[in-house]
Amino acid sequence: SQRPHIRKGEGTKVIKSGAMQRRYYGYTLKVLCYIIILIVIVIANYVYTTKATDKIYRQQDQLQYANEISTVVAVTYIAEVETFATNNTNMVKRLSPLRVWKQGINEVASIQSNIYYEFQDENGNYDPDVAAILFGDVDCSNFMVSAYDLCVTLLGYGESTKMISTLTLFKNNLDIKMQGWDAVDKSSMAALLGVAFTNLNYLLAPGRVATASAQLINEIISNKMIKSVDDLYKGGTTILIVFSVTLLVISILIWFQILTKVKEVNNDFKKVLAVLPPNIILSSFLLKSFLNRTSNIALKL
Repeated sequence: SQRPHIRKGEGTKVIKSGAMQRRYYGYTLKVLCYIIILIVIVIANYVYTTKATDKIYRQQDQLQYANEISTVVAVTYIAEVETFATNNTNMVKRLSPLRVWKQGINEVASIQSNIYYEFQDENGNYDPDVAAILFGDVDCSNFMVSAYDLCVTLLGYGESTKMISTLTLFKNNLDIKMQGWDAVDKSSMAALLGVAFTNLNYLLAPGRVATASAQLINEIISNKMIKSVDDLYKGGTTILIVFSVTLLVISILIWFQILTKVKEVNNDFKKVLAVLPPNIILSSFLLKSFLNRTSNIALKL
């Protein structure tokens, strides 16, 4: 049997289902490409947001750690002073000063071990400004008045103002003072005060400078965290704008393609109707209505 032909003007065209299928597949492929573009934007946003959020959380942890260093050093020094000044009869943080002092020695030792890791970023690197305080000699002019004077005193002893070095010196003198406490005649207040005031600045100066250095690091990280939050907001806003514009453009393109495809389907359907016997069309109200709506010249039946 012969394949049906549709006559239009002087030429003829054959209705080929394969061509319709190819157009359908092509349209489907385009839609999938659009969807993939949107998915890529969403994934990029997720990766960017996750990385930025992790950085902020890391900076927040570092802020807390800097505060912890400052608190531990200050409380440990106070506990040492109270132990000698009151012969361990006062209370510090609802505990005996000697107990707080011993806990402080352990906590300072822990800080000495962990400080190298705690101030690294997610890639294992140090912020240059933070590294300058940890491993570089800090200019005393960076400190407030009380810390400045003790920083100058420390330099006068030939000691370093590096935070790592001040923590080491502080810890060593805590151990020396503890040895003095263990050996001193605790029935003599004069003997207790004598041990307490011996080389006091070798304990006070590095402790105060270490505390001030931790506060400097806190300030540095706080400013950088504010910038990180601002960058996250700006980056998230930019990605949202890009996604919204892309979605709008894709929606317009899909809409126009849908209209084009609907028009092509209508034309193909009319071509099919053109080869049907008139009595079949006349017998169907839906077919007559379709031709009346879509034909340039209304079907007059």
